[in-house]
Amino acid sequence: MEKLSTKYKNEEVEELIFYFSGHGEKEGDEFLYLPSDFDPHKKLGTSISNDRIDTLIKEISPKLTIKVVDACHSGTTYVKNQDNTQKILEKAAAKKGLNSLYFLFSSGSQEYSYAGSDFSHFTESFLTAILESHGETGYLDIINRIKDFFITNKNQTPHFIQQGTGTEKIGNINEETKNLINKAFGLSDEEHKTSLQNISSTFDQLLQKIQEKTTSECFKEEDLGIFLDKFKTDINNWDSSITNFFTPEYSSKTSPEGVPNCEYLGSWLEDNKEICLFAEPEYSIEYIETSQYVQKPFQSLSSAEILASCNDPLSIYNLEIIKKPHNKICGFLYTHNTGNNIISIKLSPKYEILNPVCIYIVSFYSNKNIVIHYSHEELKKINWEKHSLPKCEEWYTVIANFNVKDSISTSIQRNITNWLLSLINRKIR
Repeated sequence: MEKLSTKYKNEEVEELIFYFSGHGEKEGDEFLYLPSDFDPHKKLGTSISNDRIDTLIKEISPKLTIKVVDACHSGTTYVKNQDNTQKILEKAAAKKGLNSLYFLFSSGSQEYSYAGSDFSHFTESFLTAILESHGETGYLDIINRIKDFFITNKNQTPHFIQQGTGTEKIGNINEETKNLINKAFGLSDEEHKTSLQNISSTFDQLLQKIQEKTTSECFKEEDLGIFLDKFKTDINNWDSSITNFFTPEYSSKTSPEGVPNCEYLGSWLEDNKEICLFAEPEYSIEYIETSQYVQKPFQSLSSAEILASCNDPLSIYNLEIIKKPHNKICGFLYTHNTGNNIISIKLSPKYEILNPVCIYIVSFYSNKNIVIHYSHEELKKINWEKHSLPKCEEWYTVIANFNVKDSISTSIQRNITNWLLSLINRKIR
């Protein structure tokens, strides 16, 4: 490109076509072309920036510029806001001094460009657009055919810049043109059709797998409501081995307010973000005292102090205790609410020798996973009528896919029952 720029920068150039098909990478707001000798440990030294390519094109100053980039993240430099792509593309291109142009990018800044067995999907669409055209064909005709090719592809969306009259021609496409393309790329009309069929078949297979994966792993909002209702019924159904000793009292709510040690649950959510549950940590601001050197007001310094600071810069600073704000996890919040998110159970003893027991059960969920946290503890009696408040110092966690949801309540109840039996046994030893 540099040799081309040097050779033609002082000549009148009617049209320049730049076509790159290969690997690309996003580096901040810049797009990098990755040549065959690219070294990821020397990223900037062994790649070529999009800005550099545009500068070289600008030096040649062609009347019409055609720039095709078939690589991952190829729209990075221009596409910053997907809601207003065309205007932003045009403005960015004009800023670089590129006025009459057609830019074709295989993907957006956050997208990858995919490939089939023979070609990338974008290059395949470009060749298809040419092979399906006849006679004088404009660049807009090619762009529209490429758009049609990707209309059902949700994984990759090409982006285009058009700054011209809209009548600029790619040329006269005839049988000779098509034979030239077929020969250059080793295609025949039948092979071309087969290649398109293979791509279509690949997407059909992907669609089937996605549908199967969705059915096997995901659930709907109404399914969650049914599960939580059943979970509450099951968890409240204690057999006589427990009800002979305790009288259960149940309550449920959707707000985490009042749940003991909910800071732990907020911290758990912070540490397990990858599960993508419909809940998040809640933060409060606390102020932490710390020591910091603070410069004395300049107008209060004497001449002697200013001179002394030349040898001892710290002499014009005071070491002060300041309070810095700090975000502290204080609990959690649901980003979706349904009934029976939080269940509390108080087991009141039927015999004086036993103490009350408190059980908290907190449900977190997404459209794929169910996470149940539960805590149980013995409450100390203060007198015949009062007891200590629950602290939930220890939480137990059950993580399950929705497909095995029916076993969750049984597992939790069995664990709590075993703990209660050991508690009762200790009272009679």
